[in-house]
Amino acid sequence: MAYIAVAPERCLWATNWPFPDITTGEKKVPRPDTLPFLNLFGRWAPDEKLRHRILVSNPETLYGF
Repeated sequence: MAYIAVAPERCLWATNWPFPDITTGEKKVPRPDTLPFLNLFGRWAPDEKLRHRILVSNPETLYGF
């Protein structure tokens, strides 16, 4: 949240989705539930324009879309 307050133009939303399948074998690890992370992002960036910047505008600038 502090990063968003200080430099929103430098923030991106990212996950490592699609998550690798590690639900089989000796060391079974369940895939994470992404909904809590998305809800957390909504609290960190409650303003629609700020969310658009982080989700759309900043990636467009970074990747040259």
